[in-house]
Amino acid sequence: MPKIHGRNGLLYLQGAGAEAVQYSQLADYTLNIDFDTIEAPSMGDTWSNKVKGLLRWTGDLNGQYDPSNTTHWDALLQSTSRKFYLYVDKTTPTQYYYGFVFPKLSIKGGATAMVTVSGGLEGDGTIYKNP
Repeated sequence: MPKIHGRNGLLYLQGAGAEAVQYSQLADYTLNIDFDTIEAPSMGDTWSNKVKGLLRWTGDLNGQYDPSNTTHWDALLQSTSRKFYLYVDKTTPTQYYYGFVFPKLSIKGGATAMVTVSGGLEGDGTIYKNP
């Protein structure tokens, strides 16, 4: 199985426009796919039994603050979820994750630190993998 270096990742996010654009100055990301479990006990059970519930997904991103890139800010201000694409390796452009997200934003800086941006991505509906 090949190993993949993270430096070739790309993330696209839809801002205020119709299409998603590349998120510049991104340093790292996380994609989390999870689900609820519901207890389903019966009288006399010794062990806990569960039923798989609804799927959900979230993400996180971190990078350098780029004042010329307003995509995240623009996406945050929209009233509908925004397009999202994650290419784990841009050298394999046919393989990516995609869906719709509600973005969250945090900007951090200080007297002895460079300004950084971080944010959360809350999935809205299904996340897909191509292929």
